[in-house]
Order: sequence, then C-alpha cells, then structure tokens
Amino acid sequence: MTALYVAPDNKKWIGHYSAGINTVLDQAVVLPITISPQSTNTLVGSLVYFKGNYGVKPYQWSVRPANLGTFETTGDSAGFRANLAGEGTIVVKSSGGADSAVATVTIADTGLIVKLPPTGFNVSKGKYDNRIDLSWVVPGEFDQAFENGVPAGWKTSPPAGQPTAWVESGFLPKGGAKCIKFDVYSPGAPVTDWLISEKIFVTPEKPTLSFWLKTAYAFGNPYSSYLKVSASSQDTASFTSIVRTFDPQYLADSNLVWKFVTVDLSQYINQSIHLGFRATAEDIIIYLDEMKLTGQPGLTSIGRAVRGYKLYKSESPANVKQPANLILNQLVTSYNDMTVTPLTNYFYGVSAVYDSNYETDITPVEFGVGYSQTDSLILNPASSIIPVADGVINQNEYTDAKKIVLTRNGYWADAWLKVAGQKLYIAVDAFNDSTLSTDDYIILAFDKNRDFTYQQNTEGYFRLRKDGAGVEIAFFPYTALGFSQGIVNPAGVAGAIGNTTGHAVYEMIIDLQTSELTLPLNRRIGAFLSAYDVDKDIESSWLERLLAKEYSVTGFASVTFPEPTGTKKEENVPSEFSLSQNYPNPFNPETTISFSVAAAGNVTLKL
Repeated sequence: MTALYVAPDNKKWIGHYSAGINTVLDQAVVLPITISPQSTNTLVGSLVYFKGNYGVKPYQWSVRPANLGTFETTGDSAGFRANLAGEGTIVVKSSGGADSAVATVTIADTGLIVKLPPTGFNVSKGKYDNRIDLSWVVPGEFDQAFENGVPAGWKTSPPAGQPTAWVESGFLPKGGAKCIKFDVYSPGAPVTDWLISEKIFVTPEKPTLSFWLKTAYAFGNPYSSYLKVSASSQDTASFTSIVRTFDPQYLADSNLVWKFVTVDLSQYINQSIHLGFRATAEDIIIYLDEMKLTGQPGLTSIGRAVRGYKLYKSESPANVKQPANLILNQLVTSYNDMTVTPLTNYFYGVSAVYDSNYETDITPVEFGVGYSQTDSLILNPASSIIPVADGVINQNEYTDAKKIVLTRNGYWADAWLKVAGQKLYIAVDAFNDSTLSTDDYIILAFDKNRDFTYQQNTEGYFRLRKDGAGVEIAFFPYTALGFSQGIVNPAGVAGAIGNTTGHAVYEMIIDLQTSELTLPLNRRIGAFLSAYDVDKDIESSWLERLLAKEYSVTGFASVTFPEPTGTKKEENVPSEFSLSQNYPNPFNPETTISFSVAAAGNVTLKL
C-alpha cells in the first residue's frame, strides 16, 4: 500500500508501506513560515508567547534589539520575557534560514520611557538632480501631512486586481502643497478601499487624534465610511474597533468644505495601534489632511528622551542597517543627502538613540532618487524610420527618438518619443517590472492647446493596458464630472505590450490627424506620461510636478512636435470663381457686392 508521512520538520514523504517511506514529495508543498501574533503590546517583566507555523522545523528564534528581552522557551512556539521598555522585532526562521517571519513587540513600563523608532519617514524622489531630502518625526509624536501620497510604512487594500483609489491630491489642501484622497467613479458597483497607517504609539500626553476631512460629489452618496483601529496588524480583518463613523449626511455636509475631526484614543494609551480608514462609494472623493496626535504642548516624554538619530543609506534594500551604511549620527529630524548619483535609487532607514546608547530598529526602508526633469521637451525632426508596434523595442527603431526617464516614485522606466510620417510613436521600457500582469499600463495625458484647461470630451488621456491575455486601448475624455470611464479602441490609436526581454515593454502609436490628439498650428501641447506596475503599486512618471498624479492639466510639461512628414495641409482655393448675381437697381449707378476668400492672397476682380 502507498503511505504519506509528514515529518516533524514539515517535509512530506511518500512511499510503499512494505518498502519503507523513502521518497520525498515535491518540497514546494512546504509553505512559507508565519508567526502569530504579528504584533503585541506588553509590560516589562511579562512573558509573551509567539507561535511559528509552516516553514521547515526546527525553528530559530531571535529578537532585535538583542537586549530587549530573552527567550525562556523555544520550539514550535517561543516564550519571550520582556526585560526593557521599548519596541522591537521578534524573528522566527526556518531551519537553515531558508525563510523568516517577523512580529513586533512594544514593551511599556510605567516607570520607564518606552524607546520607539522615528515615524513619518519621508524621502524625496526626483525633486533634485544632485540631492535627496529626508525628514522624520520625533518618536512619541504622530504628524502626517500626506505630502507624497500614501506615506512610507502605510498600505492600501483595494479590491483584488485593481489599483488603489487612495492617491495624492493638490486640490486646495488644508496645509502644505498636497493632501490625500479616496477617488472613485463606479456607478452601480461600489468600491471599498482601505488606507492603513504605520504603527502609532498613543502616549498619555497626546491621546487625541485630529485631522481635516472634506468631500466632493458627495450628494446622493448612500454609503458610510469608517475610521477603525487595530492593535495587532495591518490586516483588514484585524480592524474590529470602529472609533468614528462618517455617514452619508456627514459626508454630504463636508462637500468642498474642510471639517476638523477629533477622535479620543485614550483607551489605547501606552499601546501601538494602526489606524484604518475604510472608504466605500460609487462616486465620491474624500480628502484627508494634517493628521496628528494632540494633547499637551511640547514633546512627549519619549521624544524628550531621544539623544540622537542614526541614518543609514544603501543601494540595496536588504540589510540597510549596517555600520558601513551609516551617514548621519545627530540629534536632527531632517537631512539633505548631497552625495547622490542621478538616476540611482538609494534606500534609507533611520533609528533613534536613547540613553546608554540604546538604538532602536530602523524605520521601514524607503527609497529616493536624484533627478530633476525639464518641463519642456522638443522632439527631433520627423523620422523616416517607422517602428513596428510589436511590444519589442528594436535597436534601430528609436535611435532618432527623444529619450525621457520616468523618475517619479523612483527610476523604474525609460521612454522614447518620436514622430514618423503623421504618427507619434511612444515606447516605454519598464525595466523594473519583471512580471507583466493584468492592469499594468502606460498613460499619455494631453492638453493639445496648451491652455492649462481640459476641453471637455476632446482632451484627456490615452491608456494602453494589459488585459488578461490581450491588450486594451482606451481614451478617457474629460467631462464636467471628471474623466469618463473610457472609450475602448478609439480612432487613430494602436499599441502592443510585450515582455520578451524579461520586463514589460509598451509601444503606443497615435495618429496626429485621425485621433483626438490633433496638433495645433504651433505643434506644442501639454503632456504627462507614466507607466504603472500593479504588482508593486508604483507609477513612474514624467514629471515630478504638483498635480501629476492626478493627470492634472495644470501640472503638465510641454512637448513641441516637428512637422509631420506628408501631412502639410494645402488650402483648397480655386484659381477662379464667379460671384453671385446681385441684380443692382438700374436707377442707381452704384452697387455693393460682398464676397470672401478662403485664404489670404492677391485677388483680381473682373467685371
């Protein structure tokens, strides 16, 4: 008989009973290791238990920082004794270190200061060519202005296979240059998306959450949205506590009006929590800005106990916190890194240092890139080389094209633009996107009159999107209610997508006479170009401008086109034509004959 045996190390064995269990089953059935709970709060001296699951046994247990506590028992589960106040990471590894899982532990002591890492870590991306700006928030404080969309360490949770509805906005923010918004238009099919915060520690000094909220298109919305709290993880299922409800009436009353919101979080004092804003709607925009914890003036006791910060920098996102990567050790909360090479992605993390040189773990690693793009692009003269739209960028097809780099949100893609014949050819090499997935796409948005406004129904953006096994081409015109849901297969637009080189490649062809993108007489338009990777949820674009994330016409760059070849318009003016008879009054020796010509030129009249 055939038998199956599961060994203590989670490996599966199969064989014939009489012959012995001696054939190893495909080891792909060994699932990645997990840990539970993923986050916990405790007190100094307490014993906390963590359990490992799956992976390969025996498990290996460790804690970072090493002096935060000790393990009294290990095995499938581990008993951890908390020795110091602070925040750290429990790590469990499979046998041999094949994979690992982590949990966070926050240890409080009424007589000691909880030692927390900084929050609100912000790194500039493409703002300057020779520097990267960094800033962070003092431990024990929470202050988020949403100046760069979804902040580092935060996450969204849109429906499977769909991009997030939470994006940055420059539409009249309450403070600073930007805010964040939940923006959906899906009539008859409500969309739910979460905005989930990084870990936030609620101190006795500042237990009140405050922020500003406003809406647009909220009249007629029948859905409530909620602010929830989780004390364990960023998983949406863990948000079981509702701390504020925003019903349809409240959202309607907030239409285009910033409202100040406060929430009492006293029940979570001395705990680390995650905030989760669960928004649901068919057609609405919900804006959030200036979110912070408030209470007593000045820094909290945790912030006052910080003695310095250590900033680390690496060209790899792995193992950033290494002595060789240390670039700053000072009591400051901002830094301008001047030692950058343009178009190089750098990865940063910052820790806090307390008494006795106690150093916390670093913040979630965040990247930055140095590159500032021009907001004016002049394409080369029209080419005689006609590219073939096959999802492959051949070497000779775009040698005479103008290259631009897409560096917003990191340097992840290159693009080439050229005119050949009467068509615009766009090629995008998304070299960071190794998996071509459904909903990967590129976008060209345009303001063809360069008047900084959208002409309704004729200006908007073209999108070339991976759609299952095929390709979707669509035009999204701007309307009085915003962008429409898209017109599939618009006239004059073609394209292809491929990944034969191991990463996503896009080619879009736009006819400058038959498509919506007809050139003005000066052949100068406003434009925005981007490439979206759904797996990594990043949209690299040209340019780094105030409202580019929204494809907002006021943030577009200019593109000047050459004269398309073979497309010069000749005026259809006849060499001779007769004026209509006007039957003058025979008793009046004078008469007036009105006429007009189609184009300027010399005119000879014969009577």
